Amino acid sequence: MKLKATAAILAALTLVAFHACKKDPVPPVIFVTPSSLFIEVTEGTPFEFDVSAQKGDANLRQIQIFQKPIDGVTSKLLDTLVSGSQADFFWIHAFTGEHPEVVLTFKVIDQDGYDSETARRVYVEGATALVESTGHMLYSKYSTTGSNAFNIENLESYFLANNPDTLSVDLIELDGSDDGELSNQLTSWSGIRFVRNNAFNYPEATVESAEATYLSSTALQVLSNIAIDDILVTEYDTVNHAYAVIKITGISTAAGSDEDRYEFNVKK
Repeated sequence: MKLKATAAILAALTLVAFHACKKDPVPPVIFVTPSSLFIEVTEGTPFEFDVSAQKGDANLRQIQIFQKPIDGVTSKLLDTLVSGSQADFFWIHAFTGEHPEVVLTFKVIDQDGYDSETARRVYVEGATALVESTGHMLYSKYSTTGSNAFNIENLESYFLANNPDTLSVDLIELDGSDDGELSNQLTSWSGIRFVRNNAFNYPEATVESAEATYLSSTALQVLSNIAIDDILVTEYDTVNHAYAVIKITGISTAAGSDEDRYEFNVKK
């Protein structure tokens, strides 16, 4: 009997020692920048998150991103497979004004099924619509009757023969010879530059969408092969960072240079 009791005690002590030595599993971790729990974004403007995940005991398997509008239904925005001990990537998302306040949850899962997550509350502000001005005309550089220079800030046309201040000339034709034909090249004397993006959403143009388009593209001081329906985006005030969008609505040619002109609308 004593031997049986001793064996039972040893077995119990062994079981206790086993559980005492067994450590809890270490789950993976996920980090997101911006690290602030509250983020303000502008409707329609792409916003960038820096996502980084690290393994715990097991290698990584999956990263997911969920969106839940306040009093709304959760939806999955991203579900991507990863591997190894670490994963790093940028996730860019443009929030709509449909949901002015959402909670984003970033989740990482490892090969053993353990997971961890972090959340961000995002407040979506309405975008600032640009105001349209229509019916502008820019005549040939060699026209002796029409206004052949244009200032975007004041939406004002000038006649080159009156020697306007060059810094006020934001838009002018670049043409090396008076051959009676439009060159279909536009430039500026004020030094501003232009981005041509005919996929730009001109009807719903906003300050934010114009800025995003301009900054994400290579701006040029001379644009060639100007055609009807071309959309030009420019930073016309580089101090205050003001943007405008120009849409070419017509190109007219006639005998000589006097009536040759570009017709356009401006949103600013």
